[in-house]
Amino acid sequence: MPESHIPADSQIRAMLDGSIQELLRKSFGDASPGDFRKAITVDRGDIIEFLKSHPADADAYFAQHCAMHGTHDVERIWREDAIYCTCWMDHGEQRSIKHFTTLPEAVAEHVLVTHGMY
Repeated sequence: MPESHIPADSQIRAMLDGSIQELLRKSFGDASPGDFRKAITVDRGDIIEFLKSHPADADAYFAQHCAMHGTHDVERIWREDAIYCTCWMDHGEQRSIKHFTTLPEAVAEHVLVTHGMY
């Protein structure tokens, strides 16, 4: 696989809006890795710092994804009072529930789990 030359901000934005495969095709063409995770060079800390610097992106992601109420094989994110929560829904049961005091931390967790990078 070719070395990733995709700027960190572009990687994070593509993860947030679900366009990571499109970004890789544009960046690598036919040499695009089968497993996109091999081309991602950002980590949890990078995503959290990006979201702290771009709170509107964190708010938009949260608004879009907290409105999803699937109950089978989906990641969920929501707010309970002052705490943000994430989990994996398995046949209507919440699994791997995590709690966060800040929205950037919760969104980063959701993004990473959604992309299989936990």
